[in-house]
This record gives sequence, structure tokens and C-alpha cells, in this order.
Amino acid sequence: MSGESRKDDLSKKSHAEHGYDVTQFLMKSLSGTLAPIGLSGLGHAVLDLLVSDPAAKRRDRFIMDLTRRIETLEEEGKLSLDDLKDNEEVAALLMRATQAAMRSSGEQKLRAIREAALRGLLSGETPNTSPAQTVVGLLDRMTEYHVILLVWKRLPRAGYTLRDLQADEGEEARRSYFYGQPVFTDKMKLKDPVGVLSYLDWGLYVERDDHTAFELALWDLAAMGLLKPVLAQEEYLEGRVVKKRATSEIVDHEISELGKLVCDFIKGEAQLP
Repeated sequence: MSGESRKDDLSKKSHAEHGYDVTQFLMKSLSGTLAPIGLSGLGHAVLDLLVSDPAAKRRDRFIMDLTRRIETLEEEGKLSLDDLKDNEEVAALLMRATQAAMRSSGEQKLRAIREAALRGLLSGETPNTSPAQTVVGLLDRMTEYHVILLVWKRLPRAGYTLRDLQADEGEEARRSYFYGQPVFTDKMKLKDPVGVLSYLDWGLYVERDDHTAFELALWDLAAMGLLKPVLAQEEYLEGRVVKKRATSEIVDHEISELGKLVCDFIKGEAQLP
């Protein structure tokens, strides 16, 4: 290797050095959510207790995931740490996202918070994180059921026949009746079954608690403006012409424009393999 080649190699940061820079950036931004340095003996005991706490474990995992994602995005040239350092909006977004992660459970919700935070970091040369902070705030008050349902409503719907539903390979079709979640044809496998579809002596069943949780999440998402009601139609005569008009009966809910915006934040450009 020539002297010039060695110089070029030494001018580039190693993978470990790059990861260290990202970690240092996150530690500085999230200093308010981390334990202080210089603890007494009692403080160390308290810290040991905190580290074993599930919320602290979610925080640490969330920070590690952010580190990995930011490192990858920077390597791909999609963001620069120099543009993020000492930016109060960025620090506020990362702090809020980490605190929300600590209060959360469920893989899809944690992933949604992370993606919303990363989308905020990718908002331009000078990041404007206000929309991302608002989305993180909305996610903070949601449950895993909210996120699953909202994302499901954003997906295109497929039509299935009864044959599709009853086929051995029809698991995807059957799950379509419960937001893509597992369903059962044998209710004896469930503690407290409730039917989501019934045809003669055949049906699809889920746990009642899960069904109730999704129902509560659905109406809460509607109250938040992320879903909107689909009203039943009735026919009426105007002269000799048959026309249709909406009634006050709600037969379904569909995603609203605001709901689509939130989905774009949690499944947007920051989504990586």
C-alpha cells in the first residue's frame, strides 16, 4: 500500500468510530432521560434497580435502535450528524420519543415512535421537527392496538370468498376479519371466545379482551380524527328516479387524511430493511 493510500484510509472514520460519534450525539441529546454520573453507593443501588426496570430496558433498547438507524442513514448520505448537533428541536424530538418509548409496550408501537422520530431528523437540511413531535405525542397516548388498527386501515382491502376463508392455506384471508391478527376456527382453544364471523356452524373467534381492546382503540382513533365513519346508504325516490343518500347509521370506519399523514410518518422514508 502506498503512503498516499494509507493517508486516505486514515482520513476515514472506522465503523466503530462512527458508531461512537452517533452514540455520543444521542447521549448528549437524551441526557435528561439518563441517570446522572457520579452516584453515591446508595445511588448505584438505585441505578441497579432502575436498569432492571422494564421501562429502562425499553429506553436502552430504543436508544440502541436509534443509534443503529442514524448510523445507517448517515452512511447512506441521508442525514449528517453535524446538522443535528446542538439543535434544540432535534434534542426535544429525541427526548420526547425516548420518553414515549419508556411508557410504551408492543413492537409495532415502539417501531412507530422510532420511525416518526427518524422522519423528523430527515425533514431537511435544517430539521423542523414540530410535525414529528406532534405525531410522537399522538403515538404516546396510543396503545399497540391503536397502531395496529390504524396501519391496517391504511392498507388496501382484498376481497375473499367463503372458500378462501375455509381453505387450509387461507390464514391471511381469515386474519382480514381481525386487523391482520390471529383468529381461530376452534373456540375451545380460547379462554373467553367471541365471534368475528359466523356462517352456519362455522365461524372465526378471538379472545374477548383483544376484541374489546380493538373496539376501544377504533372509537378512540375516530375521536382523535384519525379515522372517519362510513355511513349507511338508503335509497329514495325523487319523482321517478331512484337516488341514494347517507343515513346516520355508522357501518364502518375508514382512515382519514389526518390518519394517512400519521401513517406516512411511521412508515415513511426512514423505513429501512
